[in-house]
Amino acid sequence: MLAAALLILCAAAAWGLFRHALPVGENQSYNLSFRWEGEAMPEGWEYDQKGWTVFAQQGDTPVLLKPDGFGGFGGDIQPGQTFYFSRVLEEDIHGDPILQLNTYEENVAVFLDGQLIYTDCPEQEGRIGYLTLPHRQEPKQGVLTVSLPSGCQGKTLTIAQSTASAWDMPKVWPVPVSLMCQYAYESELAAESFRTALPAVLLLAGGAAMLLLFLRRLQQGKRDTALLWEAFSLLLWMAAILLQSSFTGAFRGQNRVNWNELGKGLALTALMAFLTGRAGQYRRVFWVLTGLTGLSSLLCLWLDLRYEVLNSDYLTFLRFTLPQMTEFLSLCAALAWAWVCWRGKQRFYRFFAPLSLAAAGGLLLYAALKDGRLLTQQLVLAVRYQTPAYFLWPLTLSTTAAAVIARGIELIEQEFERRAGARLISERNELAMSHYESLRAQNEQVMMLLHDMNKHFTLLRQMTGEENVRRYLDQLLSQNEKIRPVVQSGNDMLDVIINGKLTQAINEGVGIELVRTHAPRKLPLTDTELCSLVMNLMDNAVAGVLDSGAEKPSIKLDMHIKNSFFVFCLENSARKQQTPKKPVPEHGLGLKIVAQIVERCNGLLETEQDEKSFRVTLALPTAPDAAEAGSESRKAGTC
Repeated sequence: MLAAALLILCAAAAWGLFRHALPVGENQSYNLSFRWEGEAMPEGWEYDQKGWTVFAQQGDTPVLLKPDGFGGFGGDIQPGQTFYFSRVLEEDIHGDPILQLNTYEENVAVFLDGQLIYTDCPEQEGRIGYLTLPHRQEPKQGVLTVSLPSGCQGKTLTIAQSTASAWDMPKVWPVPVSLMCQYAYESELAAESFRTALPAVLLLAGGAAMLLLFLRRLQQGKRDTALLWEAFSLLLWMAAILLQSSFTGAFRGQNRVNWNELGKGLALTALMAFLTGRAGQYRRVFWVLTGLTGLSSLLCLWLDLRYEVLNSDYLTFLRFTLPQMTEFLSLCAALAWAWVCWRGKQRFYRFFAPLSLAAAGGLLLYAALKDGRLLTQQLVLAVRYQTPAYFLWPLTLSTTAAAVIARGIELIEQEFERRAGARLISERNELAMSHYESLRAQNEQVMMLLHDMNKHFTLLRQMTGEENVRRYLDQLLSQNEKIRPVVQSGNDMLDVIINGKLTQAINEGVGIELVRTHAPRKLPLTDTELCSLVMNLMDNAVAGVLDSGAEKPSIKLDMHIKNSFFVFCLENSARKQQTPKKPVPEHGLGLKIVAQIVERCNGLLETEQDEKSFRVTLALPTAPDAAEAGSESRKAGTC
């Protein structure tokens, strides 16, 4: 019940949040354009001239132009000549009306009942039939907004528009026109701002989180460049979304560079660099694909800056076809490699491959349900002209989202494993310390018993007068005096642990070989660290030799001091397993604990294994100043 209530609350909050991305209220907005919206003709679309009259006029005599039924008009008109389209405003607009013209390379002028209220060329005479509006040399970014006076219903709206200085056929295309009230304009602007801000803030939060994780892991000594590339990808996508909005275009002014496309291309490059780090043995190939993706974006930037008009098929190929195909094929190669690695050992691909497929499939399903005919037409155009931009950018965004989610899951699992490992290490350290205390207490009791027995044997020898009994007691006293620990290194803690473990090994039938047994009385370790270090080494050696199945199991121990270092070398006989053991959580934990302790005291650790033996060698500084020498002299002792 609680989970269901939480889901209902989340759904209500999401509905309220996304509701603000839509215009509010009964907004008065009218589309007065001749053509449909978008590149492909919608199914069931019918031509409607919407009361417009399109004509060319030089002086006072207008010449009507004939419609082609698709939004274009032809007739007696010359290249570079200004044409007009006019209609009576029948729409009842409450409040101040707003006229929007979606111009690109065209210059326009707006008249209401023959009176000029706006023009892109104020230096020219403001009368219908006496304008010669030049075509723009550079494309114009954004939508032109013109405020009309109140009470314009019933008045005649006339728009003058420039034409190109050269064309293949005498035909003009009036710009798209919208009429709305002031409230509708403001509501749409607010909705667009929210639609832009919501994903931009989410992308900013994701990028900032990735950067913080990168810095945190850098502090932990781990340089995770994948997080850095993923952060760049998210932040570049945020920039692309902001650059795509109409209000951002108004701030930037006129510019030939398609900054939105450049941001998306660089975001894809950063995503490819992130995936390249996961490509394994084919990393070099994917770095080449990443480099080509980045060069494609830079090529588009250079062409936009270098050429005002792409006046050849070759330049058009370089600007559109080559970059889009390069980026699309590179991304497809990365997704295909993800499925190759899906069943591998890399945890990231186990999440990323199905997530990316689900995201791409969801986008295709949404596009098919929204407008299946448009999707089919875009697929045909992509195959025919090799320009898959319609599919490239949604696929890039969905792949980026899948990569972020997969990486997040991977980091969460790694954190859980780290905490579980730390807990196991702590428990094992406590167990080792308790085991050492047990061995130390047992050793003290044995030594006390030996001491008391010697006293008893001496007293009995003094009390008896029989020669045979006296000789027997002398033999017992001599044997007790010879009983000493196997290892006497000079470090009491080492002696207790090693003697206890060697005794255990001897009882199990393991042969013992002692090369040298010298150790300093003091090491740069706490009692807990020294106990955990030696106990784990001895436990691993005894367990390894007992599980090896060797014909003559044995352990060889060498402890000595060399060049201000205490060198501890432990070797046990081993035989390679024919069948790998089933992994368990504690597998390899002993050596991990040893490595952490050795690293903390600036020591050295080395492991060697062959078909007959396994050897661990570590070197610990014997004095505080030797710890600094240890970082410079990376040489371990040998057995």
